[in-house]
Amino acid sequence: MKKRVRILGILCMLMLVAVLIPQTKAQAASVTKSNWYKTVLNSKSGSYKIGSKTYKRSKYKYYKLVDINKDGTKELLLSQAPNSRISSEHSVLLLTYYNKKIRAIKAFHSAGGGELLCRGATKTITHYTRGSDFGQIEVYQLKKGVLKKTGKILNQRQDDYTWQGYKDGKKCSKNTLNNYWGKYYDKATLLKYKKIS
Repeated sequence: MKKRVRILGILCMLMLVAVLIPQTKAQAASVTKSNWYKTVLNSKSGSYKIGSKTYKRSKYKYYKLVDINKDGTKELLLSQAPNSRISSEHSVLLLTYYNKKIRAIKAFHSAGGGELLCRGATKTITHYTRGSDFGQIEVYQLKKGVLKKTGKILNQRQDDYTWQGYKDGKKCSKNTLNNYWGKYYDKATLLKYKKIS
């Protein structure tokens, strides 16, 4: 009798494994570069590690799809606010799909106020931050699943209340400041988000 119960138990386990494994493989195979973001948006318990910090998908209520580098795969931005606002309380996560894997690339934060913008012509994303005595833009490009900062320009108020521009940490002319600002801020599109349903 005990032997029959044991055999039945083993058979039940084998049947369960036979049923579950093909479903898991089918689910994994169904994630593609055109629909990967749905896996993220539909996840209530998903979490993404960037550096030493882990970000929970459930903390983000808004999203935006945009093909930053024009490679045919849309990137996913998860936001805690419906507008483009970034602050110490509101962050934006950038995720992409590369080499058949979902990758969390960067979390954008700002101690003061901030915004994210995108410009298709330059294949860049711009992180704008501001405070009472400065305005700054950091420009990023995405290549092969890696986000690289390609430039940083800062307009800083000096002790004598004049303003000085800095490009990549070095003083620059007002003309350089205005050209860079015009190219990566004025001509870029402010990102706005949809509510995750």
